[in-house]
Amino acid sequence: MWGFLFFLDIYFIYYIFMENLKIAYYTFNLYQYEYVLPPPQNIPSGITTIYVTDNDDTEYGALQNGWDKVIKFTNFVGETDSFKMRVNISYIKTFFYEIVPELSEYDLVFMCDSNVKTLFDGWFDFYNDSINNFENFVLSAPSGYDGENADLQFELLQSQQGRWRYNLDSMNNRVNWYIEQLNEKKLYNRVMSAKYMVWSPKHNDFDFIKDLFYDESQIHIQGNIILGYLQAIHSDKVRSFYTNKNQNGEVSTHKFTNR
Repeated sequence: MWGFLFFLDIYFIYYIFMENLKIAYYTFNLYQYEYVLPPPQNIPSGITTIYVTDNDDTEYGALQNGWDKVIKFTNFVGETDSFKMRVNISYIKTFFYEIVPELSEYDLVFMCDSNVKTLFDGWFDFYNDSINNFENFVLSAPSGYDGENADLQFELLQSQQGRWRYNLDSMNNRVNWYIEQLNEKKLYNRVMSAKYMVWSPKHNDFDFIKDLFYDESQIHIQGNIILGYLQAIHSDKVRSFYTNKNQNGEVSTHKFTNR
């Protein structure tokens, strides 16, 4: 009897703790790259939804579409170089707490591209895994492609497409360096999804990992590969959540397809 009551007490404390977690869902749409959509149709309740943009029209559209907070950030307005535009997006993803200062007080900040209409089924497993383990990682993301644990070399080959031609040399050189480093250390690597990722801003090693992530993002634009590399060398700080579910969800087409 006492054991059962003790279990109920522990469960109640755990439930209250989880209910008090501060969780945000954060997206971004710079350079009018995407159409303005509402928050994903199947996003869990109790999450603060945040939309970052750089122009008045998109700001108005996001407010009309029901986002909790809409932030206009204009530091990068006017950039036309394709690679620098991508680096600026990496800044938005990495230094989110400078753009939305209150996010530094959140327990989890989930991120996703702004063209997602409906989150993929496996996202909710990822969401629950992140809640249960948020004190044990700085950064987490799903891994797995339709049941396959694709490695960095596989992703590099998939990335050698026309719209990323401006970054192919840097991408090739850097990824080959990653692979050499990991082979020397006999570390297994897998690609992770930069489309769906989550930060734990209160973690003691947050600054260390976010600086590494941004530094690599200034060399090449392949976020999936950067995440895979960081997880391999800092597995105690970067978490990989394996899922065999298709990670596309329901998405809108891009407004522009040449970036």
